[in-house]
Amino acid sequence: MMRGVNRLQDESSPYLKQHATNPVDWFAWGDEAFAEAKRRDLPILLSIGYSTCHWCHVMEHESFEDQEVAAALNANFVCVKVDREERPDIDHIYMRVCQAMTGQGGWPLTIIMHPDKRPFFAGTYLPKKAVQGRMGLMELAANVARVWQTRRGELEEAAAEIVAAIAKENTANKGELSGAHTTGAFENFRQRYDAKCGGFGSRPKFPSFQNLIFLTRYAHFENNAEALAMVEKTMTEIIAGGISDQIGFGIHRYSTDPDWHLPHFEKMLYDQAMFILALAEIFQKTQKSLYRTALLRTFAFVEGELKNPAGGYATAYDADSEGEEGKFYVFTYHELREILGEDELAFTVKHLSVRERGNFLDEATHEASPANIFHWIEKPTGGVSAAWPGETLFAEFEPIRAKIFAARAKRVAPGLDDKILTDLNGLWLAALARAALVTGNKGIAAAADAHFRFCAGLVSTEGETFHTRNARGAVAGILDDYAFLIFGFLEYYHWRRETPALLVAAQLADTVLRAFAGEDGGFYFTAHGSTDLIARTREFFDGAIPSGNSVMVANLSRLYQLTAEKRYGEAAAALQALYAGFAAAVPTGCAFALAAFLAASRGSELVVSNPRADFSEWLAQMYEPGLAVAETSATLAEKFLYLKNYSAATEAYWLCRNFTCAMPVDSPTKIRLI
Repeated sequence: MMRGVNRLQDESSPYLKQHATNPVDWFAWGDEAFAEAKRRDLPILLSIGYSTCHWCHVMEHESFEDQEVAAALNANFVCVKVDREERPDIDHIYMRVCQAMTGQGGWPLTIIMHPDKRPFFAGTYLPKKAVQGRMGLMELAANVARVWQTRRGELEEAAAEIVAAIAKENTANKGELSGAHTTGAFENFRQRYDAKCGGFGSRPKFPSFQNLIFLTRYAHFENNAEALAMVEKTMTEIIAGGISDQIGFGIHRYSTDPDWHLPHFEKMLYDQAMFILALAEIFQKTQKSLYRTALLRTFAFVEGELKNPAGGYATAYDADSEGEEGKFYVFTYHELREILGEDELAFTVKHLSVRERGNFLDEATHEASPANIFHWIEKPTGGVSAAWPGETLFAEFEPIRAKIFAARAKRVAPGLDDKILTDLNGLWLAALARAALVTGNKGIAAAADAHFRFCAGLVSTEGETFHTRNARGAVAGILDDYAFLIFGFLEYYHWRRETPALLVAAQLADTVLRAFAGEDGGFYFTAHGSTDLIARTREFFDGAIPSGNSVMVANLSRLYQLTAEKRYGEAAAALQALYAGFAAAVPTGCAFALAAFLAASRGSELVVSNPRADFSEWLAQMYEPGLAVAETSATLAEKFLYLKNYSAATEAYWLCRNFTCAMPVDSPTKIRLI
C-alpha cells in the first residue's frame, strides 16, 4: 500500500475516496476485509456514511485523520468503510441494529461486529475522546479490545440476541384499508400542523413531500378545504424560505428552525424529485402559477447542476465547502455591497431579509452571524391566497439574483456526489414526466424523453436492474430500485402513452413479485438468494422519501388499472391489507401508501383507441390522481387480454370504473369523469 494512501483510493464512490488519505487502514466491504479479520482474530469496525453528511465530515477530521486514533483502530480492528448510498442494503440492516440497540439512528453509523458480520455494538457520531457523556472513539477501542480478549463469550451472546431481534419480521395485523385510515392520517397531521409557519412539528423541519401529496389528494377526494390550506401554507413557506435556494434554485435537505429560514445546506436529487411531484399535484389542483414557477426553477437547478453528460443524474451536493457548512450559499452585507448597486442592495434588504449584522444565529455559538441566508419576507396569508406579491417580486429580483449567482459561481463549490443511483433516477423520471404533463414545458419534455431512454437502458432483457456500478462492478438492485423505476415508467406512460414504457414497468413488476415477495404480501429490501448480509428485512414506513413497499402500492394498483391482470390486483390487495395494520398504528408514516390507496379506491380507467392528436393538454387541465389512461396498441392487446376488447377504426374513448365501461365517445372533451 502506498504511503499516505489506503485501499479506498481504488474505489469509485466519492465518499470512499474522501477517506483514501486517512491513516486508518480502511477496507471496502468485501471478502478481503472479513478474511483479514478472521486471520488476525479481530473484530470489525464498520463505519457507514455518505459524501454530503456533515457529521461524517466532522468525525473524519476529528478522528479518522488523527494519527493517534488511526493507530488505535488499526491495532484493534479491521476497519471497513461503506457508502450508505452505494450499499443501502448494508446500511439498512445495520441502521436497524443501531435503532434496536440504542433507540435512535443517524450518520455516521458506527458498528462493531464479529468477522462473520454479527454486530455487538452500535452508535452514531463518536468524538475522539469522551465528552459530555458521549463515549469517545479512543475509549471504545480500548474497551472493546479488552473485552474481546477476556470476555468474548459476552460479545457472542450480545450478537446472537441482536441478530435474532432484527431477523423478526416487521409485521402488523392485516385488515382492510378504508376511509377510516385516511381520515386518521389527516387528523394526525392536523394535530401536528404548525399553523404559524406551515409544516408539521417544530424543529428540525423536514419537507416530507409525500405528506403533502397525501393531503392534496385527501383535500380533493374528501372536499376538505382545511387539508388544502395546510398544503398551500406549507408549500408557500417552503418556496419563500431559506430552505429554498433563492439564488441558484433547488431545495436544501431540511430546516433547522421552525420558520424554514435556516437550512441544512446539502441538496439531494431525491428532495428535488419529491418537491416537483408535490408541486405538480398542488399546481394541477389549484392552477396557481406560484407552484409552476417553483417547479420550473427546481427543474432548472437539477438539469443545470446534477445532470451527467453521459446520462443520468448525480446523487447530491454536499452542505460543506472549504470545511464550513453553507459557506458557498451565504453572503455578508458587505459582500453584497461589492456586488450590487445601491438600489439593488436596498431591494434585497427590504424583501429578502438581508441585514448588515446578518440574519441568523450561528448554531454552534448561538451568536449573531454576519452572514445572510436569502428568504422572502412577503408571504401569502392563510396559505390559500391566489395572488402573492412575491411572484411579481421574483421578476424584479431576477437581475439582482443573476449578479449574486455569478459572484457565487466564483467560489469553491460544495462537493458533488456524482454516483448514478437507479432508484433516485427512477424517481427523477417520475418527477420529469409528471412535470412535463402539467406544465407543457418543452425543456422538461425533452429532458423526460432523454431520461426515459437512459432508464430503459438500466433494465436487462430479463427484467432485472442494478443499484449502481462501483469499482467492483454492478451492485445488486434492491426493492427501491425496482419500485422507483416502475413508478417512473408508469408516470412516463401516463404522459406519453408509449407502449414500451408500460411493458418495461410490467416486466419489472413481475421481477418484484418473483424475487422480493414475502408470504404475506410485503416485499423484502433485498432479493431472494441475497447472501451478503446477516438477515433480510423489510421496510414499510416512509422516511426522507417513500419506502419501496409504499411505492409498490401505487405501482401495483396502477398496473392493475391499466392491464386488469389478476396478479397485480391480488398483490396490490395483499400489500394494502398489511398497510391497514401499519396505518392504524402510525398513519403519518404511511402517507405515500395512503395517497396511493386514495387514488386507487376512487380511480377510473380511460381506454383510448386511435387518437387523432395528443390529448395531454386535456389531461393536464384536470386533477384526477386516480385516472389511469391506456392507449391501445397491437402489442398491448396481445400482452394484456383486457385491452383486446377495446379497439376501434376511428378515435374512441372508453371511460371505465372497475373495468365496467361507458359507451365510447369520439373526443376527450366529451368525457364526463365518474
